[in-house]
Amino acid sequence: MKVGEIYGKNRNKKLLVMYIDFFLMTLFGGIYNIYTSKNYYIYLYK
Repeated sequence: MKVGEIYGKNRNKKLLVMYIDFFLMTLFGGIYNIYTSKNYYIYLYK
């Protein structure tokens, strides 16, 4: 195995982790925003 192959695989893994991290952050951020905005509306109309 060459050094370039190992480096390429590691780089792809890092990119994949970054994409998954970004996806999870946007997903949970969206859910959190919807949840908090719903609570905010309920609080407004009390």
